[in-house]
Amino acid sequence: MFVAKKNLGQLIGLSEPPLPYLSPELGGQKLLNGANFASAGVGILSDTGIQFLSKTYCSDNEKYQQRLSALIGAEQTSRIANPALVLITVGGNEFVNN
Repeated sequence: MFVAKKNLGQLIGLSEPPLPYLSPELGGQKLLNGANFASAGVGILSDTGIQFLSKTYCSDNEKYQQRLSALIGAEQTSRIANPALVLITVGGNEFVNN
């Protein structure tokens, strides 16, 4: 999301946008900046929403929190993850294609 030539990460004070969760560069201190779980083309209908319905996001998010916990401990991870900003937008394929 871009507003006035800034991305959402910059607007909330991050020095750089979160890396994609599957990026090999996402490790160590970069985990503290969050992770981007975006997936293009995710829908909510059975024939367009396989990625959403398979709960891939939930599984990846849980793994991310485990990696973060290994770095900074479970208590600190809870302090970071519980108030985290999560944006989920799905269904664009259904509106455009149907």
